Amino acid sequence: MITDIIRKIKKRLITYYNRTIFKKYGANVTILKPSMITNPKYIEIGSNVLIREYSRIEAVDTYGNAKYTPELKIGDGTHIEQFFHVGSCECVEIGKNVLIAGRVYISDHNHNFKNIEEPIVNQGIEAGGKVVIGDNSWLGEGCVILPGVSIGKGAVIGSNAVVTKSIPPFSVAVGIPAKVIRQYNNETKAWELLK
Repeated sequence: MITDIIRKIKKRLITYYNRTIFKKYGANVTILKPSMITNPKYIEIGSNVLIREYSRIEAVDTYGNAKYTPELKIGDGTHIEQFFHVGSCECVEIGKNVLIAGRVYISDHNHNFKNIEEPIVNQGIEAGGKVVIGDNSWLGEGCVILPGVSIGKGAVIGSNAVVTKSIPPFSVAVGIPAKVIRQYNNETKAWELLK
């Protein structure tokens, strides 16, 4: 009983503290440690969110001499598994009730590599466009979501897929690069293979 009371007090103190450092921090948020969170003042986390161990959540406001104004939003009810990595220097929006498996990578930017005479690490980053992950979608183990991509509501991205183009709502996409192989048909009320 004492242990439960201590656990509740600790969770309330963590929530109170996080509400002072995050742009938004909802109720009943669980972020398991160790996790790395960079610049929480640009990060919004909705209510009932679970972020598992070893996650890396980065809002990049400076890189070298360049300045950025990142937005990173994680919607209510989203569950994120281990070794997740998201980076935003522009805007990444993860909707409500999104299921994100382990080792998923999402980014709205890339490293520059134009000058072959200069190390890539010294060339800075380049924003590539807003990324939106629609409500109720599922990102499978190890998939990669690249800059400028939107994943539609209720879409499923297969394990290890690399998403280079936007995916429509209620679609299943797999492969490298990811291609839609199934879509939900509202008339038949069934998932159908595409030919």
